[in-house]
Amino acid sequence: CETFGLRMAEERQLSDYGPISLLLAHQPSMRDVVMTLIRYQRMLNEALLLQSEAHRDDVVVIREEIVTGVPQRMRQAYELAIGTRVLIFRGAIGPRLKPLTVHFAHAAPSDPSVHHRLFGPIVEFSSGFNGVTCRRDDFDGLSPTADPALPPHAERFIGALPYATEVSLAAEVQKAIQVLLPFN
Repeated sequence: CETFGLRMAEERQLSDYGPISLLLAHQPSMRDVVMTLIRYQRMLNEALLLQSEAHRDDVVVIREEIVTGVPQRMRQAYELAIGTRVLIFRGAIGPRLKPLTVHFAHAAPSDPSVHHRLFGPIVEFSSGFNGVTCRRDDFDGLSPTADPALPPHAERFIGALPYATEVSLAAEVQKAIQVLLPFN
């Protein structure tokens, strides 16, 4: 099933991020959500490298790379990761992600109807990266549902978890190499 990853993403909820979900839901902006995901990405998925960068003055690129060290097809993994991010943060809870485009480096499936149903006409295949683009104003726009009193409590709770400070050296080296590679 070419759309298995996307179909899984449809079932994901913010609470699937575990303890970090409370912290994410109450960030003041989507930029703060992405920075929080970057800060805690090793707790969510050690193979996932998330980064945001300015592409032009008014556009932000949020890239997702999966670093496994094993060359293999990753269509399902990328569609699950990006689909989850877009669908969860399109909802009413917390800051909203309003993508201009959704990018996949792999080719289009034989039937892109599920992609178009979930993302609309903004999905692009055979792209130079996996991720999304959005307007800087939307990325930095304040969330009306964020409660500024909750993130410090959530940070303390997450910091007290036994696995919060564990870091895999191999995963960190692989991610550093990926970050240093030029952006297409």
